[in-house]
Amino acid sequence: MATEWIDYVARGTGYVEGDPALALRNYAVRVRAQRAIRPTQTEWLAVTIKSFNAWANGTPMKIAKWARLGRNRETFPTIAIPESE
Repeated sequence: MATEWIDYVARGTGYVEGDPALALRNYAVRVRAQRAIRPTQTEWLAVTIKSFNAWANGTPMKIAKWARLGRNRETFPTIAIPESE
């Protein structure tokens, strides 16, 4: 599943609104445009795991983000592969 996900994100085409791969690609474009603040490797990994989980579970995702600090702080995500039916 991970290889399929990486290939899908890298392909860069065929996305629809709410697609977690599109949300992750948009995140990458956004942070590249921001020259002042760069995500850490930990933040990149957290956002990638969250988008992978959404994709694997068929959950729409419009914005890829991870709140490491602040009032809405999130714990570090874990990979959640859905069980086979």
